[in-house]
Amino acid sequence: MALVGFVRNQSGIVDRFDLKLRGVPGDWCTIAPAAVDLVPYGVGDEGYEAEASVTVHPPRTCDAAAGSRTVQLVARSSSRAVERASNAVPLQVARFESFEGRLRPARVRSKRTAKYVLAVRNQGNAPLVLVPRGEDDEG
Repeated sequence: MALVGFVRNQSGIVDRFDLKLRGVPGDWCTIAPAAVDLVPYGVGDEGYEAEASVTVHPPRTCDAAAGSRTVQLVARSSSRAVERASNAVPLQVARFESFEGRLRPARVRSKRTAKYVLAVRNQGNAPLVLVPRGEDDEG
């Protein structure tokens, strides 16, 4: 997901604003530039406003659970330690399936019945429903 944010300095002093995305862990996004230096609004025709590009890239791990979240771009004033946030933006993290399985024992010799244990580890970001099915590769 890509977003564009605008930061305007209305403080009356020259200031630096550090940018972050609230609502997701910091390593889920890239903000460019991560900070902007701005003159006060009304001082000149330019330099009081800047644009930032925000790219959200949740990791493909179970830590990035599928579902809806709300995010906001936050600008923090370096000189006054004041934060201002943008309007809330909905973010939908899509589900993905990834799992590994292990059958124990791998091979059994028996004429009638055999017992197996199938251990499955869900490595996706949403609940997983599996229906095991058995096959004998030797017929």
